[in-house]
Amino acid sequence: MDAGAGMGESRKRGWVALLLLLLGFVGLNGMQRFYLGRVWTGMLQLVTLGGLGLWQLADAVLLALEVLRDGAGKRVLLTRHR
Repeated sequence: MDAGAGMGESRKRGWVALLLLLLGFVGLNGMQRFYLGRVWTGMLQLVTLGGLGLWQLADAVLLALEVLRDGAGKRVLLTRHR
């Protein structure tokens, strides 16, 4: 792990995570977590059906507030900030 891990913005696209999150409401629970590199929480969401929708809702709020982080600890943004 490099010294800058956990700092800065993720290179993952927030809109892709949002799309996967929305698809989760129709049966693909946890896919946004796999995309973001958070495999263990993705598997937990998959087997618990997204915490019966609660994790899906939490991820939607975290993504909207731009505080959701990828597997490297970097913030996932819906828009690009300069």
